[in-house]
Amino acid sequence: MTALAAAILAGMTVFVLAGALTGQFGRSYRRALDRAAAVAARGSASGRARRTHLLRRDSFARSASVASVLRRWEWAKTRAVLLDRANVPLKVSEWVLLLAGTFALLAVAGTAVSGLPPAGVLFGIAGVLGWELWLRARARARLNKFEQQLPWALDVMATSLRSGFGVMESVATVAREAEPPLAQEFRRLLEFSRMGGPFEEGLEAMTDRIGSADLRIVARALAVHRKVGGNLAAILESVARTMREREELRGHVRALTAQQRLGGLVVALLPLWIVGFFLVADPDFISPLWKEPVGRLLLAFAAGMELAAFIVMRRILAIEV
Repeated sequence: MTALAAAILAGMTVFVLAGALTGQFGRSYRRALDRAAAVAARGSASGRARRTHLLRRDSFARSASVASVLRRWEWAKTRAVLLDRANVPLKVSEWVLLLAGTFALLAVAGTAVSGLPPAGVLFGIAGVLGWELWLRARARARLNKFEQQLPWALDVMATSLRSGFGVMESVATVAREAEPPLAQEFRRLLEFSRMGGPFEEGLEAMTDRIGSADLRIVARALAVHRKVGGNLAAILESVARTMREREELRGHVRALTAQQRLGGLVVALLPLWIVGFFLVADPDFISPLWKEPVGRLLLAFAAGMELAAFIVMRRILAIEV
């Protein structure tokens, strides 16, 4: 019980310290929201573009100074994109706070259980990697669901256009009738346009935010149509038909490579599971791996080979359709 209480206390301490350092308890974010709301309430037509810029939420931190520091790191920029794609309502600073608290809690708990500080560090790293893998998997699942819903949305837009509605009316129809995540993204595009932002800019921002190659094709088709004209309904129907054929081919490829992907995952995780088991069951048996020079050399060589095999397996099974 004493070890568990120490682990909880350490996790809470790191959580509060990281929160204070990342500006989670500051007032600058609330002041910025108040200024943006005041600007939005003025209602002058000349300031619509400026209001659109001010009302964008900062995805890095609540504190402007912390956000400026995080923007210098490529890792922070990547996490901001991933958090947005995964629809996780956290800023980058809050994500860092979560990772730091998880690492501290698991490191102290692992050290208390095994009696070895390296084992605690490994548990903490495993917890951080677990959160990172969960974020990537959630973003990938949301992207796959979006791409599955996109052909239906194009058919709805084509039907609306044939009925005499404009492009914005067809987007509003999709935002109203679709299910998440498609409805959420189209609603953001609609709100961006209603606040005065150009439709092309909003569509380009949605394409960059989601990272879908299929959506990029739709964005280019809409951009070409707005410049040169043409039968947009027929274009959208043709793109939707092509997307359905590609999705069918992707499903066929995933079915053929399912066994290989599962085997690669098992082979990659098996050494980690064995090391974790012996750290808990018999630490003295496996401790020469980091206590002896030869053991450290073999451990580094095994980790490098494991990482290389995992990367090669993923590249082999990454079949573009």
